[in-house]
Amino acid sequence: MPMQYPVYIQGMEAQRVSVQLPGMFTGPKLLVNGSPVMRGYAKNQYVLVLDSGQQVIAELKPGFVDPIPKMNINGYPIVIAPPFQWYEWIWACAPLVMIGIGGAIGGFLGAMAAVSNGLLLRSNLHPALRYLASGAVTLVSLLLFIAAVAALKTAIHSQ
Repeated sequence: MPMQYPVYIQGMEAQRVSVQLPGMFTGPKLLVNGSPVMRGYAKNQYVLVLDSGQQVIAELKPGFVDPIPKMNINGYPIVIAPPFQWYEWIWACAPLVMIGIGGAIGGFLGAMAAVSNGLLLRSNLHPALRYLASGAVTLVSLLLFIAAVAALKTAIHSQ
């Protein structure tokens, strides 16, 4: 089951509001009492009904590396979870170095690894396992990059 973060929204104390983290290829979801919320008119907007019956607009803005989206209710920011610490940003974004050294292939693999690292660092694994798994993802992405470059060089030189 995808990870969910409970969200406190003033005026919705009688309901359980949560944000479901995005998957690799899906965006975040806003849930009330376990059910998806009705979408608003714009992208990433949702219509919430307060306990009083009043409707408000919630907006979820997905992030790139940190999977916790930024949330606004009628323009006011709502904190879902504390942001990554500086060392978590460095750890998660380390594979992005491949953009500078590897062009399009390095950029693609680095971006996929950074997003995976963000998801892993927000997972409910033991902290040591989070960093180990994230390090493994970074190493595998680097090995895939080296293998792709070697395969391309072999293909080019064999002609």
